[in-house]
Amino acid sequence: MRTTGSVHSSFSRRSRPVWGTNRFAEVRETGESEDGVILRGDMGFQHQLTDTTKIVDRFLVESNSDNTYMQNDLGLEVTITGSLGLRLAYQVRHNTDVRPGVEKTDTLTTVGLIYETK
Repeated sequence: MRTTGSVHSSFSRRSRPVWGTNRFAEVRETGESEDGVILRGDMGFQHQLTDTTKIVDRFLVESNSDNTYMQNDLGLEVTITGSLGLRLAYQVRHNTDVRPGVEKTDTLTTVGLIYETK
């Protein structure tokens, strides 16, 4: 992993080939399994807006000859007290190869509490 940045912002990226089982939906439906090599890469960014507020973003790509999966997570994290915080997040997931009648893109909006041990 490579990280660059300043006191208030940071950026990271990494990529690697991964061997594993994929296409889990077909495995469940047919009982057959497919193994293969996928390329996986991700990038992360965070920026400290104030002493208690930061923006975080992570972009993930997994690709093989049959499908490309992409996911982006964007969040706003606010520290409430020393170890307790709140996170608002928006996630987008996209597959290039889906079954007929299934949307290629899904979104998810979340609100969560963060507890950080120090």
